[in-house]
Amino acid sequence: MSGETTFQTCPICGSPMDIYIDYKPFPYSEGICIHCGFHYVPKIEQMDLREINRLRKEFNESNDGKLKPLTRKEWEKWGKRIKEGLY
Repeated sequence: MSGETTFQTCPICGSPMDIYIDYKPFPYSEGICIHCGFHYVPKIEQMDLREINRLRKEFNESNDGKLKPLTRKEWEKWGKRIKEGLY
């Protein structure tokens, strides 16, 4: 394992809670409080095609960028990798 376990105060009940932090395959953390049941984990999903193309357009306007809109085919290819966990 590449990560580490530490402790933090639970924001709900104030008790110690376990926190796991990792950086592979990307930086993330997750936590669990056995005292009140609070927990959090990363949610991995893909933006919809309209949203990602809107953000690419905004990026281009702010950064003199050259990003072209993603095609549906490209978006589906990346979506398949995201769903399979091949980050």
